[in-house]
Formats: sequence, structure tokens, C-alpha cells
Amino acid sequence: MDIVWDGPDEGITLERSARACVAAVTLRPDATVECADCGLPMFPVAETSETVTLECANRHRVVTALPADRATRVLIDNWIAKKGAQLHVQHERWERGEDEE
Repeated sequence: MDIVWDGPDEGITLERSARACVAAVTLRPDATVECADCGLPMFPVAETSETVTLECANRHRVVTALPADRATRVLIDNWIAKKGAQLHVQHERWERGEDEE
């Protein structure tokens, strides 16, 4: 299925549309995955009751199904908590003006 239908004479571009993203990733034992775009590790940054969102340092994101394994879910929660704590500290620095040049 194409994201935008490109009929023979009715397409909006000369190029075919990008295919819809399919997140078929396998989490490593530490609940990370390698980024398909840049090869950097992707870490969990958000989750819902059914999915987990992973992001690399280049801000490439992938959303995949939340694993059923309880131990992996705990690791995902830990990664998300670490990211939240890191952002909290960064915001405190901004409030104090430590990052101003």
C-alpha cells in the first residue's frame, strides 16, 4: 500500500511515494535495538499499554509492540525513567542559565 496514491497520470510527484513504516524490530536483552538508518543504539523513550517508542541520538524513531516478557518491560521502564531524569536535570540547568554562552 502506498501512502499517497500515484495513478498513471494523476500522481502529485514523478516519484513513487514512500512505503508505510513497518516496525518489525527485535529488542536486545538490554531492551535496545540498532537504528536501521544510522547504526546507533536506539533506547526506549516512551510507551503505551501496547507499544514502545525507541529513539537514537540522531532522533530516528521506531514504534514497536511492547514485549510480553516482564523482565524486558522493567528494563524499558528503567530506560524511560533515566531519560526523564536526564531531561529534568537539563531543564534545571536551563533555568539557572548554565548553558548560556
